[in-house]
Amino acid sequence: MITRQPAPRARRLAALLAALALGISTLAGCSGQAEEELAAKDSPLEKYLTAMQLLGHGSFAAFPQDGTPAEQKAYNEQVHREAEELVARCMAEAGFDYTPDVRTTQEVGGSDTVDYEPDNRDWVAAYGYGMIAGPSEPVEVRPVGPDPNEPYLSSLSQAERDAYDQAMWGMPQLNEDGEYESTWQTAGCRGWAQHELDGDSPQESGEFAQLADAINRFEETSSSDPGYAALDAEWSSCMAEAGYGGFQKQQEARESIFAVMDTYYQNYPTDDSDPDFGTPRDSEYVKLARTVEIPLALADLDCREQTDYRTRHTRIQFDLEERFIADHREELEALVAQAGQSR
Repeated sequence: MITRQPAPRARRLAALLAALALGISTLAGCSGQAEEELAAKDSPLEKYLTAMQLLGHGSFAAFPQDGTPAEQKAYNEQVHREAEELVARCMAEAGFDYTPDVRTTQEVGGSDTVDYEPDNRDWVAAYGYGMIAGPSEPVEVRPVGPDPNEPYLSSLSQAERDAYDQAMWGMPQLNEDGEYESTWQTAGCRGWAQHELDGDSPQESGEFAQLADAINRFEETSSSDPGYAALDAEWSSCMAEAGYGGFQKQQEARESIFAVMDTYYQNYPTDDSDPDFGTPRDSEYVKLARTVEIPLALADLDCREQTDYRTRHTRIQFDLEERFIADHREELEALVAQAGQSR
C-alpha cells in the first residue's frame, strides 16, 4: 500500500516490469504437453505458501478478496488514508511537516490485454519475451493534481532534505551475509506506518518462524539441485550452437533483456519531456526488440523445445517440493489449519 514514488525513468520501468509479471511467471512455468499434464496438479507447495500469506495481519489479511472491484478499491483507499495519517504523525515526531497525500489517482496509458504465449512460435516471433515491445502497453497509475508536500520540500536545504528522506524512508542495513536488507524497523516512517497497519508477520510472531525460515532456505537452495544443472547444461549447449554462448541457466537469457532495457533507460530525459520514451511509440526502443530480444527469444524457444525443457523443469520442481512437504508435513498442515481459522 505504501510505496515511494520513484523518479520518472524508474517509475516508467517499474510500471513496465509490473505489467510483465504475468508473462514472466508464465515463462517460468510449463508449456505445451507439460501444461496439459501438470496444470491440474499445480505446484504442490503453493497452497502452503498461500496459507502463510493469509496469516499475515492487518491490511493484507482483511483485504476483501471476494469483494467487487468497487469494494476492493474502496478498501485500498481507506488503508492508504490510514497509512498516510500514520506517516504524518511519525514525521511530526521526527521534526518534519508532512501532509497526508490522499490525492485520487488516474490510469495513464494501457491497451487491451493480450495473453502472454512464450511457447507459441508466432507470438515469440512478434514479441520475443514481450518485454521491450509486448502485445499490450502497461497501465501507469498517477496521482491527480500537485503533491501537497512539494512547497514544504522546496523550502528545505539539501541537508534538511537528506534528513527528511532518511526519516521518511530509513536506511537499509547490512545483514550477516554482507548484503543490504530492509526491514520495517529500518524503513523509516513508511516502514513503521505499514507495520502499524499490518502488525507482526507470521515469521515475526514466532508461531511459524522456523517453518518460514525453512521455506525461505528451500526456495534459495532448490535452484541449485543437480537435476536443474543437468537440464540447463543441455539447454546452454544448444544456445551456444545457435550463437548465444555464455548463458548457464535458461532464465539468464530473459534476464539479459532487463540489462538492455536498463541501459536504454539511462538516456531518459531528465525533464521528462518525452512521454513516449521507452514505450511502444518509441521507434528506437522498439528497434531493440527486433534486433536483440526477438532473435534471442526464438533461439531460446528452439532450445527449450529441443531439450523438452518445460516438462522436465516442472517435474524436477514438483519432486523437490514434494520432498520438502514430506519433511515438514506436520508443520505445514498446522499452518493450513491456522490460516483456515483466521479467515
